[in-house]
Amino acid sequence: MITEARVKYWNSMKGKSLSSITKNKMSLKAKGHIVSSETREKIREKAIGRLHTQETKDKLSELKIGEKHPNWKGGISSLNQRLRASREYKEWRLMVFGRDNFTCQDCKKRGIYLEAHHIKSFSLFPEFRFDISNGITLCIDCHGKTDLYRKRSRRI
Repeated sequence: MITEARVKYWNSMKGKSLSSITKNKMSLKAKGHIVSSETREKIREKAIGRLHTQETKDKLSELKIGEKHPNWKGGISSLNQRLRASREYKEWRLMVFGRDNFTCQDCKKRGIYLEAHHIKSFSLFPEFRFDISNGITLCIDCHGKTDLYRKRSRRI
């Protein structure tokens, strides 16, 4: 139940920032605070169906990039790993799949695990890495038959 006194207090605090000591005290008080199953259920029901905007997703993502992430180990990932885990690479992959109607372009199979293959090598042609026309959808078996698959030397 919200009392008139609380509303008056909240209005008086608008625009003011709390000291770090006060924030620490509030944090310590909240730790170990037991929330009833009814309250937990109300919170869950209110959150169902709510979607984050792309702007919010980007902000949340920025909060855990690099040194800010709890699993950060000092930047040991290679450039290749970082590029292939990037949002841009994932979007390129989905665009290639969509263009090819999620069908292997070699054996024409659908409904199986697909891989996006770079026609011009990912490492040798960095300017074409995210060019959709440089990609083709292949199943695992057909991808394994291509030249340079998993750094295999070109067979001529």
